[in-house]
Amino acid sequence: MRILEAGHNYELDSYKPKGSHLVYDQQKLAFFKKVGEEFPGNEGPQHSGTNCQEPLRVVIDRIEYLRMQALALNDWDSLQDDNRVLHLLRKAIQILEGRAARRAGKVLSLSVPELERIEKVPPCKVCGHIYPHEHV
Repeated sequence: MRILEAGHNYELDSYKPKGSHLVYDQQKLAFFKKVGEEFPGNEGPQHSGTNCQEPLRVVIDRIEYLRMQALALNDWDSLQDDNRVLHLLRKAIQILEGRAARRAGKVLSLSVPELERIEKVPPCKVCGHIYPHEHV
């Protein structure tokens, strides 16, 4: 991983399937950037991108896939590891959404089934958050 712009733009390493050599096809990951008094350290220009929760949803999907492979191989140790990782990734999304809700003066309120599969709760198409809100 290389930092292109701290907090906002990154370049991710890619690997060949056999793991023999690093392939630099420069996969990029960009987080949105807002500029203003509420965002100290952010200097213009603003730009679009994702939030922290979206890549976590991707990693959850990947771990679910690896979990299915572990099940097929009867690899119970990997299955337990995958279950722990899934729990922590989902908890991370919950904490980030709670933080965003608090900063907006709202409360994150989800049912137990939603919390257990928080990555499946559809985010807002405007801001990417799942706490109850409306956009003007």
